[in-house]
Amino acid sequence: METFERMALSNSAVIPFSATAAVSAANGGYEAVRFNAMKHGILSRLVVLAHEDGGDFADLLAALIEEHKPAGMTERHLIEELAAIIWRKRRVLLAEAAKINGA
Repeated sequence: METFERMALSNSAVIPFSATAAVSAANGGYEAVRFNAMKHGILSRLVVLAHEDGGDFADLLAALIEEHKPAGMTERHLIEELAAIIWRKRRVLLAEAAKINGA
């Protein structure tokens, strides 16, 4: 998973700074939103956050490997990505439920 996050983005995948600056200025500036990713962790580089159980993530990954039996590095990488997506989706759903329930 780290190798995917270290890949360089092509110029076509990056929004030009002027466009992001205009949106940011219109919405109260970067200061107003700079901690958003830390609130929910969906964009964190880490898959498992400090308050989460790494063993549960390991169990999820092991179950996906057992189910799909990846035959090579590409398939293994895709299984790891799938585990990360499922884990992050679970985190968002838990945060949403907590917000709805007023916790």
